[in-house]
Amino acid sequence: MTTSMGRQPSSNIARTLFIFAVLVLVLAALVWQAPKVSQRLSTLGLGDYIAYWSAGRVLADGGNPYSPRELLAVQQAQGWADDWPNIMYYPPWALALVLPFGLLPFWVSRLVWLVTGLVITIWSADRAWIYYGGQEQKRMIAWLIALSFVPTLMVLRIGQIAPWLLLGTIGFMEAERRRADWLAGAAFALTTIKPHLMFLFGLTVLVWCIAQRRWKILAGSMVAAGLATALACWRDPNVFLHYQQFAVSNPPFGNVTPTIGGMLRVLFGERRIWLQFVPTAIALLWFPIYWHGRRKNWHWEEQASLLILISFVATAYGAWPFDLVVLLVPLIQAAVRLSRDGSMAAMAGGVAAYVLIDGTALLLNVAGARYPAFIWMTPAIWLSYWVAMRPRGRVSPA
Repeated sequence: MTTSMGRQPSSNIARTLFIFAVLVLVLAALVWQAPKVSQRLSTLGLGDYIAYWSAGRVLADGGNPYSPRELLAVQQAQGWADDWPNIMYYPPWALALVLPFGLLPFWVSRLVWLVTGLVITIWSADRAWIYYGGQEQKRMIAWLIALSFVPTLMVLRIGQIAPWLLLGTIGFMEAERRRADWLAGAAFALTTIKPHLMFLFGLTVLVWCIAQRRWKILAGSMVAAGLATALACWRDPNVFLHYQQFAVSNPPFGNVTPTIGGMLRVLFGERRIWLQFVPTAIALLWFPIYWHGRRKNWHWEEQASLLILISFVATAYGAWPFDLVVLLVPLIQAAVRLSRDGSMAAMAGGVAAYVLIDGTALLLNVAGARYPAFIWMTPAIWLSYWVAMRPRGRVSPA
C-alpha cells in the first residue's frame, strides 16, 4: 500500500509534465506555421468570428464596438459582402475577451481563437469527467464525446463564443467544490456573456450564494466583470451608452430561434414576440418550488445539469446548435454514470441514444437545414439524461 501510494504523485507529475510538453510543442508548431495555417482557414469563411474580431479591432482603435457603420467598414475590408454587419450583441464586459484578438491580423487571430476554443472545450470536458467521479483511465471517453459532439464542430467552425460559457460553468463548479470562492466567482462571470442562455443556472447561483453566505463568490464575479468592463471603458468611455442605444434600436428578436418560445411564435404569429418569454416565465415560476425542497441539502453536482438543461429549453432567445456545446456538462455526467454504475445494456442504450441524437444533428447540418430545425435537440438530450440518471439515483461526489 505504501509503495503504490508513494508512486502515485510521481506518476501524476510525470503525466502533467508530458501533457505540458506536448502542448508547448503544438503551440510552437502553430506559431511557426501560423501564416500558412491561417491562410487555409479562409476556406471556413468569416463565420460569426468576424463580429468578435471587428468589435475588438474597433474598440482597440478607440471606436464604438456597437456601431454598425464602424463595424461594417472593418468587416468589408475582410471580404464581408452584406450591407449590414455581423454585430456582437453581448454586454460590454464581454469585449475584454475579444479585444486582444482584435489586435491581431484577422486570419492569425482566427487561428488563435480556433485553437483556444478547442483547448477550452477539451479541458472542460476532461474536468467535467473528473468532477463527476469518472475514472481517470477512462477520461478519453470525455474527450471523445467533446470532439464528436456536433455542436462542438459547429462552434469551432464558425468561431462562436460558447466554449467560454462551458469554461465558466465547469470552472465555477470545480472551484466552488474546492472552496476557491474568488476563482468560482470569476469563472461564473464568463456565463454572463450570454445571460439569457444560463438564466436559471445564474439565478440559482445568486440565490444559493445569499443563502449560504458565500459572499466571496459574488464579489469575485463582480470584480471580474468590473475589471473587464473597465478595460472596455478605457478604450470607449461611452461603451454602456453605445450598447444601450444599439440594443434598443436593434432588438434580437427578428429571427425565430430553435426554442419552445420560437415555436410558439411560428404557430401563433411571429409578430407576437411576447410568446418567446412564456417558457422563461414558467421556468421562473417553477424555480422557487424546486429550490425550496432542496435548499437545505444542495449539491451542485446533482443539480447543475438539470438547471442548465431547463435554462436552454426555456430560454427566450438563442439556444442555437453551436450554443449547445455547454450541454457537454450533462452529457458527460450521464456518461460517467453509465460507465461506473450502468449495466452493459444501459451503456449500450446510452451509446445508441448519443449516436442517434448526434447523427441526426450531423445529417441536418450537412443537409444545410436552418437552425429552427434543431429545436428537438435540447429536449432529446434532456430526456436521455433523465433516463441515464434515473435508475440509480444521484451520482456520488468525486
